[in-house]
Amino acid sequence: MELQATLIVLALVAAWAGIGYWANTIGRSPMVWVLVAVFGSPVLAILLLLVIGPTPERKEALLEAARNRQSEEDLAARQKVIAERREQLEKQADDAAYAHAWNELKSGQPDPTAIARATAESNGDRDKAEAIYLKLRVPQIRDGMEVPAPDLSDLEALPVETSKQIDVIDASGQPRTLTRLDDGQFEARTITGERKLFMSIEDARRYFRG
Repeated sequence: MELQATLIVLALVAAWAGIGYWANTIGRSPMVWVLVAVFGSPVLAILLLLVIGPTPERKEALLEAARNRQSEEDLAARQKVIAERREQLEKQADDAAYAHAWNELKSGQPDPTAIARATAESNGDRDKAEAIYLKLRVPQIRDGMEVPAPDLSDLEALPVETSKQIDVIDASGQPRTLTRLDDGQFEARTITGERKLFMSIEDARRYFRG
């Protein structure tokens, strides 16, 4: 019996601690909800927390975190595309440099310095001389080439740079969308469709939260 009682107490303590932790994560007071669980029941506390949900501030923080994650993902995807296109342009430049050096050899108009070194290092082996010439000459040609910037005209602008919409949470816990205007003010629509202007996001928060 003593063991059973101990296990029950430990289970209750764990439940109370879990409820307090959960309440804290959704912006509610851990102490208040632990007391509800202790003097009411853990089930009652859980049901009430499910009903009332996160505070408006916590909901807004979650929305902001989601927007930030999306912005980071968009930025990473954009950077990957840019890197891939830059790598492709670099490869095209390398290929062009090899083709140019090869054409110099086959046209009988090689670079004097490079062909002299290649001939000296090849000990009279023609194939080896050509390979050495390419090894010497390609970097020289490549250094003199200007690789164009990748074309990014088909990429969408980053939301973090262009987004003019911001969500705030109203008194009922619902998101309300603010639109940033060119003059720096914020515009929103009320439930009745009325247009409201705010000087700052905080002004909008105060208005929608009553």
